[in-house]
Amino acid sequence: MDTTSRIIGSLVRHGRTNRAKSSILPGGVAANIARAVRCHRANLKIIFIGAAATGSSDVAPTLRDIDVAFAQLDGSPPSYNAILDQ
Repeated sequence: MDTTSRIIGSLVRHGRTNRAKSSILPGGVAANIARAVRCHRANLKIIFIGAAATGSSDVAPTLRDIDVAFAQLDGSPPSYNAILDQ
C-alpha cells in the first residue's frame, strides 16, 4: 500500500503540526510507474507483473487498461509512505 500525504497550504511550519491530506492506493513503485506510463503513452501495451500476498491482488483494479499478472507470496504486502510538501 502506498500512503501519500500532502501538506495543505503553502507554509510549512517545521517542528510544528501541519495540516495534511492523505490518500492510500494499492501498489508500489512498479505500479506507480505503470500508471504514469499509461497516462503519457495511452497507445503503448503495458504488462504489469508483480507480487501479492496470498489471496490479495488489491492493485489490479487500479491498473486500468494494463494487463496484470501476480506471483502469490506468503505474508502481508509491504507498505510505503511519502510525505510531500510541494
